Amino acid sequence: MRRFRAKRPSPALIVASLALFVALGDASYAAFSVPANSVGTRQLRRAAVTNAKIANRAVTGAKVDVSHFPTVPDATHADSATTATHADSATTATNATNATNATNATNATNATDATNATTATNATQLGGRPAASYALTFSLQPTSAFLENGWISDSSTYGQAGFAKDQFGFVHLYGFAHNAASSASPIFTLPVGDRPASRIEEVVPFVVIPPQLGVLEILTDGDVEPGSSGTQTVFMDGVTFAAAG
Repeated sequence: MRRFRAKRPSPALIVASLALFVALGDASYAAFSVPANSVGTRQLRRAAVTNAKIANRAVTGAKVDVSHFPTVPDATHADSATTATHADSATTATNATNATNATNATNATNATDATNATTATNATQLGGRPAASYALTFSLQPTSAFLENGWISDSSTYGQAGFAKDQFGFVHLYGFAHNAASSASPIFTLPVGDRPASRIEEVVPFVVIPPQLGVLEILTDGDVEPGSSGTQTVFMDGVTFAAAG
């Protein structure tokens, strides 16, 4: 009877078997024996975490630090932007098409509220006028008032009593008036077009005994008069009101 003798494995087969054993052993260890919190940023390959591997809503705004993000120079919606199409609140904007609130804007096409705007095409709070239209385009030249009832004014002392209306329809009073009789009668009468729509009362300096503040009244019929008797001198500089119409 012929006997069969087992052949010894070749060196190549031994090396291949060992390599397979080690590989399977490492994979099993990695699959079942990785300690908790042992995988960090250093263990992850670049681009290992993809969108498909991130669960929906796993990354929220609270987990993202945006403090170091740069300012977006051109954006549809932006808190601070060089050019913005729509901005609910813009601290600084060079060009803004539509802005609800803008603190500083160099150029704004439409702005609901603008604290400072170099150029604004349309602004709700500006009455539809450009910002430049609200700057006085000329120096006011007061008209000397025709004083009545014993009131006098000396331009060399505190300024001639007078009035002027600016381009926006506001009337400004100037100068002072004096009456030796300590009167409460009208000082002068404003012409039609420079009178208020309703009675105006302004606190102004009075010279009486002793000196004090008093009320200057501007009536709808144009009369400008002190609000109390015993008044000798009335200072009217700084009194401003809107003319009727």
